[in-house]
Amino acid sequence: AYRVRSIENVIEEIKFLIKKYKIFHVEFIDELFFLQKNRIEDLCEKMLSENLKITWECAMRVNLVDRDILRLMKKAGCVLISYGIESGSQDILERMNKRNTVEQNIKALKETKKAGIFPAVNCIIGYPGETKQTIKDTEEMLNKIGCHAGIHFIQALQGCALYKQVREAGFIKDEEDYFLSLDKHINDLPIDFTGLSKKFIEQEQKRITTNLYKYYLKSSRNLKWQRLKFYLMKGNINFLKYAILRGAAKIKQKILKPVWS
Repeated sequence: AYRVRSIENVIEEIKFLIKKYKIFHVEFIDELFFLQKNRIEDLCEKMLSENLKITWECAMRVNLVDRDILRLMKKAGCVLISYGIESGSQDILERMNKRNTVEQNIKALKETKKAGIFPAVNCIIGYPGETKQTIKDTEEMLNKIGCHAGIHFIQALQGCALYKQVREAGFIKDEEDYFLSLDKHINDLPIDFTGLSKKFIEQEQKRITTNLYKYYLKSSRNLKWQRLKFYLMKGNINFLKYAILRGAAKIKQKILKPVWS
């Protein structure tokens, strides 16, 4: 059974971390934490009432996104939202059983950017049924929004519907060899499930990632500025101390940097 922590419990832990370890940023790793809009609203309202003065990031589904919830999250210190967009092709989304549309994805990403929050987009390349056109659809969607994305290679893991599908299709002939090989394929495609060829999928991933990097550079600068502006407006002492110490360390390192002959 999935047991949900109370908002009060989460807030108390954050307050403890601020006091004990002088933190000024929190990342919510739990992908199920932000599945209900009323829970997100309760968290934001509690953060504001407690005046925590921290920035934070989370993962969220696009069907929960609207202008009001984003404004509240921004006000409460949210600077980054991670979305599992996966593909710009409706056909691939339906094959994945994502239960959302390309239009929903585009709207969510645009609204997130308008709210001044960094959209961390995750896409998958190489899903069964992927074609040259579906890859192009994903790239065109990201270009339309002006959005950087992590383009990740598909992996079929035991227990999921995809694994059963590709196993029955004959792509995985020896389960033990397949799972042992995954460690060797962290940075490339384990198996081509598309018929386009392993080399082609890897080349496309590299090409698209390179082309979209220009959006990352612009967005990451804005993300840093949004965090700095928030800390300064809130008077976050922990961040200011950290910034001063880090700046002093950089100056010291530069002055004492050894000259190698």
